[in-house]
Amino acid sequence: MKNIIPNLGGHVSCAGGASNAVRNAQALGMKTFQFHPTSPRQWKANVPPQKEIDNFVALYKQHDMKSCYIHAPYLINLASVDAELQKKSIQNLSMQLTIGDALGVTGVVFHLGSSKGGNHADQIKQQAQLIHDILNTHKGACKIILENSAGGGDKIGSKIEELGILFHAINHKKLGVCIDTAHIFEAGVLEYTKAGVEQFKKDFESAIGLQHLACFHVNDSKTAHGSCRDNHANLGDGLIGIKWLQLLADDKDFRNADWVLEVPGIHGEGPDEENMTRLRNLF
Repeated sequence: MKNIIPNLGGHVSCAGGASNAVRNAQALGMKTFQFHPTSPRQWKANVPPQKEIDNFVALYKQHDMKSCYIHAPYLINLASVDAELQKKSIQNLSMQLTIGDALGVTGVVFHLGSSKGGNHADQIKQQAQLIHDILNTHKGACKIILENSAGGGDKIGSKIEELGILFHAINHKKLGVCIDTAHIFEAGVLEYTKAGVEQFKKDFESAIGLQHLACFHVNDSKTAHGSCRDNHANLGDGLIGIKWLQLLADDKDFRNADWVLEVPGIHGEGPDEENMTRLRNLF
């Protein structure tokens, strides 16, 4: 049965402990949320203390949250030709899954990295094999969620067809996809028109399958269509605009996915009440 309104939320801070992510999400009326359980720009990663895990789980249930995602560090690049970077990436993504299982979250969202220095097709195959191995080794329920890129710099996963190739090459049940509404515009893949949204849906269904769309990262864009520059804007304040984001919201086939804001915020502090209001008004 399709949802009338999807789970709505955003990326929140967990400063002071993972349980504060739940508190921050609840304060903004979110039903789904995302956070960085470890520094997004460092390799160091540890499972939170058991007391913090217990607090997180209790608050999550208390506030009737529907889903939660953690975002892996931006350093991870399983497509790299550098053996040491591959090793660190495997270790960190594996740890993110361990953290995710300890907290009981839905999945770990991560950026697919770059094939720089290698053959693009070969590096996609390498990444697929490494992700498959990570998922097979890790016995928990937490999923890996592949996020599309804004393109440029040999980035992997900017095009739906390429995401589909990677998704099916990994071939694992604990796998999902996240579509960032700014990235897909910045990569030049989706032009926000009625025809463009329809074509995107057909392409996604053909390449991956709509049942595997776990979530949207809902963002406007500060940079132009096809710019290949990743720069998020608050909803309605960028070059996409509310009118065109509305096209995605109007399509009931996209309402089974969670809608998670990653906007800079009106005061530069991330998703806030104003952006949550704009998100809710799409529905």
